[in-house]
Amino acid sequence: FPAAHHTGEEAERVITLATEHGWKDISLAATPYRLTRYFLNVLGAAEERKIELKLSCLTVNNIDWGRRVEKHSVIQGSVVGTGFEQLAAELERIVDYRQRWEQREPGFAPIASIAEGLAYLQSRQ
Repeated sequence: FPAAHHTGEEAERVITLATEHGWKDISLAATPYRLTRYFLNVLGAAEERKIELKLSCLTVNNIDWGRRVEKHSVIQGSVVGTGFEQLAAELERIVDYRQRWEQREPGFAPIASIAEGLAYLQSRQ
């Protein structure tokens, strides 16, 4: 695959690969502030295609959440802020993208809601 243009497209490609290769257990890796949205995009894409997967999340440990970091995005360009600021922005995107996807706005990929993500994780205990 060529590079994905956004997290939703990346998530849909992960589900395509899982389907093609018969994967049932996938570990998702991302920075701590991006991981929640990535997980919800993959979960949403899996649910949209009615594919059952065991999703696990991996990230770096010992992050300094107050440190300023720069994130590069195809759509947003360079985004600079503390880890806390990056996380807050990601949570806002989750809510916004979920609403847009529910309205079937063109260009928005499936994304599970925060409540659906929590329910999925609780069901795995």
